[in-house]
Amino acid sequence: MMQTTKEMEREQRLWSQVGARLKIARKASLLSQAEMAKKLGISRARWSMYELGKRPIRMTTLKDAVELTSVTWGFVIYGDELDVAKDVRSRMRQARQLEYLGDGG
Repeated sequence: MMQTTKEMEREQRLWSQVGARLKIARKASLLSQAEMAKKLGISRARWSMYELGKRPIRMTTLKDAVELTSVTWGFVIYGDELDVAKDVRSRMRQARQLEYLGDGG
């Protein structure tokens, strides 16, 4: 069954939000895109597409990324930081500030 335009837009928004959170989690883990990709066994270009929300991420890769970055599923899917460890939350705030200041990489 084909997706409607609304469904495709909703899915794109979801992947975009997940990607942005994965980027924060990666930066909080002090990993470059290349390092993260290597640990996951994928190319840096593929990881970049995930962070940009341009490509859906496989659940096995997402699970591995969550484990590598020490965030929670609640954070990656919903943005909920409640159960994220305090030190990780602190690094996530720093990563967001760097992003806001223009350190997009």
